[in-house]
Amino acid sequence: MSFRPARIASDDDPSLALEALKAGDLPQIRSWLAAPHLAPLWSPSDVGTAEIAAHMAEPCVAPYLIVEGGRP
Repeated sequence: MSFRPARIASDDDPSLALEALKAGDLPQIRSWLAAPHLAPLWSPSDVGTAEIAAHMAEPCVAPYLIVEGGRP
């Protein structure tokens, strides 16, 4: 069993951090992937988030989300 911290932040700038990706973050990621400048690369966006969700279930993968000031 591996340990994955829920949040990784610098003491120099605690407003910038990495937070463990959760299933609840996938709708936000889906909307980002559907943005006009990314959609050609990730169309349909549901495929991209399905792939991310599948990776999240793998024990050797530790996905994180960059957060600044509490916002992804």
